[in-house]
Order: sequence, then structure tokens, then C-alpha cells
Amino acid sequence: MAIDPDKPHAFLSYTRFDDDYLEMGITWLRDALEKAVRARTGVPFQIFQDVEDIELGDRWEKKLDQALAKAQLFIPILTPSFFQSSFCRREAKAFFAYEERAKRDDLILPLYLIEAPVMELPALRDADELAKALSERQHADWRSLEVKLQHADTRRLVAEPIAALATAIARAVSRHAEPVVPVAPDDSDASATLAQ
Repeated sequence: MAIDPDKPHAFLSYTRFDDDYLEMGITWLRDALEKAVRARTGVPFQIFQDVEDIELGDRWEKKLDQALAKAQLFIPILTPSFFQSSFCRREAKAFFAYEERAKRDDLILPLYLIEAPVMELPALRDADELAKALSERQHADWRSLEVKLQHADTRRLVAEPIAALATAIARAVSRHAEPVVPVAPDDSDASATLAQ
């Protein structure tokens, strides 16, 4: 899927382990969200996911950086594995820096899926810049939906939370008349942003 910079789109930050654990539940969620957001906006909405959007032979790290640089919204799937992943941390830091350059504070839409001690325990959270920054954002709390998302036959039970999340994404897309113009991430900016 080629990202069209003239259409709203998001970057999904997650770990493949979590997707495997949920029996491709995160991949299913991405597809359901794309459709639900389109139903609310009337225009195609793309969510970049590395499983779907990196093809054989692609330089995956470069492809991730390009997709992140073009994204208008960032959707991190918060789990213990997310916080242990150097790639997820790098993606989040880069998008925090981008959001700051864009002079916005509403482009990161966290989805809290599996309880993470670093989000729950104040001492751990205060010692982790990323966890602290993400905990300051309103997030969609899906921890009670983990088991439903894990099994194909119970995924229909998350239709209402998907609708609510899609509505939040549609509002984020239309919050301002002027679209955000993506700026390529700079790792030095990312580190400085979270260190503040």
C-alpha cells in the first residue's frame, strides 16, 4: 500500500510479538479501523503497518522511517513489549519530535491494550521518559478487551470500542482545517523533545 500524502493516514506502532500473541488481532484491528474511519470521514484512511506495507526486498528500516515521516497521526499500541522494543521507542520519540515541530499536541493517539507496569507504577513511569510522556495523553483503555481481540470468533464484541476509536481518529483528522505537513524525523530532535 503506497501512502498518499494528500489523504489522512496514521502510523501504527506495535510489536509483532503482540500481534502473534493476539492471533493477528492487531492486524485485524488496523483493517477494521481503516474501514470505520473511512465510514466517518467519507475518504480513504490508511494506517501504515509494517506487516502489510513492507514488501520482499524492501529496506525495512528505511521504509519505516519514510512511513513515519509521512504520517499525520501516530497510534502506539501500549503493552509491556511495546516499552521493551527499541524500534517502538524510536518511532514514538521521532513522532513526539515531529508533533513539537508541527506545534501540535494532539497527533498521538495511544491505545492501551495490555497492562504495562511502566504505565501503572509511578516509580517506573517517572524513570521512563516515554512512559511518562504517553501517560500524560488521554488513551483508549482496551485492557479489558485483550482476550476478545485475541480470538477471531469474539472480535465482533469489540465493534463498539472500534467505533469509538474511529470517531476519535476522525475528529483528530478534522480538528484543524489546515492539514499537518509532515516533516522528516530527526533522531537528535526526538531525544531532545523527550528530555525536556
